[in-house]
Amino acid sequence: MITQITCNSQVNNKKYCVNSDDNRVITFLVTKMRVCANILLGNLEVKLYMDKNAKIVDIAKEAKVSTATVCRVLNEKSNVSDEIRARVQQVVDKLDYKPQRIHKKSVQRPCIIVAADSTITAFYSQVLSAIQEQALERGYLIYILPMPRNADKQAEAFRQIQQQSWAGMISAGFDLLSEDWSRRQEQLRIPMVVMNTLVSHTNIACLRVDFQSAITNAVRHLTDLGHERIAYLGDLNDQFSQDELSGVERALIERGGKYPEEYRLSVVHTPEGASQGISRIMMLPEKLRPTAIVAFDDEFAINILNALHYYQLRIPEDISIIGFDNIPMSARTYPPLTTVDVPKYRIGQQLVELLIQLIDSQQSEPIGNMIVDGTLVVRASTGPAKKG
Repeated sequence: MITQITCNSQVNNKKYCVNSDDNRVITFLVTKMRVCANILLGNLEVKLYMDKNAKIVDIAKEAKVSTATVCRVLNEKSNVSDEIRARVQQVVDKLDYKPQRIHKKSVQRPCIIVAADSTITAFYSQVLSAIQEQALERGYLIYILPMPRNADKQAEAFRQIQQQSWAGMISAGFDLLSEDWSRRQEQLRIPMVVMNTLVSHTNIACLRVDFQSAITNAVRHLTDLGHERIAYLGDLNDQFSQDELSGVERALIERGGKYPEEYRLSVVHTPEGASQGISRIMMLPEKLRPTAIVAFDDEFAINILNALHYYQLRIPEDISIIGFDNIPMSARTYPPLTTVDVPKYRIGQQLVELLIQLIDSQQSEPIGNMIVDGTLVVRASTGPAKKG
């Protein structure tokens, strides 16, 4: 005889006493949480059903859809096909899912985690603002997590991320190698969008700023002004700095020139790094000193401006300078900074839209690589090359 018993507790290693159909009292020990377990006691077979309290992630796995899609079905959103809605609802009924609600008007909204650098720059603060606005517009909540730079602490951060349910992840200012992103995706098993790192993975999309082409166009502006001796200041241990330096070299090679090693100034992106770079320039013979500088970004360019003022160099009469990013402060420096504008708000929007595209579709091939171009903004920090 089979007796069906429902137990509502989720506590493991606990004794349960139940009455069978023939009024026999049975005591058994539950040692592992199971949805259904058959227990044979003497000549009586007991079928035990545990109330597991199904979660959204369980529904998504059973229905073969994303957690975000499940949330849209539960919240009765319109942007779900009838076939998927029916499939999800069937699983909801099967698992007897009962959402926890504080009151009738509360709704469940899928959440996107944004991995940011532990030091958020002016550039990325604008990107993050756009991500948040676009995500809320599309029905998602945003959780911004400043990621540590220490490898062990990063691993712990990813373990904590893994313990929660996320619709997907966006990386904005936090950088890993391509193979590391693939490994983290296999760990978290959620759609991802990363910036400036090309990853060939069906659940990872990439948005890239074309640093090299943008800097090439900026250097063409300098060569059109007569500049031939152009220095690059940036941390050449950084991949983005290497891309920018390649852009400088490409523009000069187009003009038939070569790029001297002494103009490749690898310095950290700090006020001290800017001072070190300018000191090395000032140690060159006057006839070999660069007449123009390309800086890694606007924040670093502002530090370089301060170092140039210390040496009482006139800008742009003695030396010109170009930044990158077009942050708001770049228009208020002395003199106002020529820079490359990168559409930060559009980048934030596109990061969200790429992720939602991954969430909504079951990708069998990589979604691709979106390229964002920069635009030169000419201000007073660049002028004709100094003669002599």
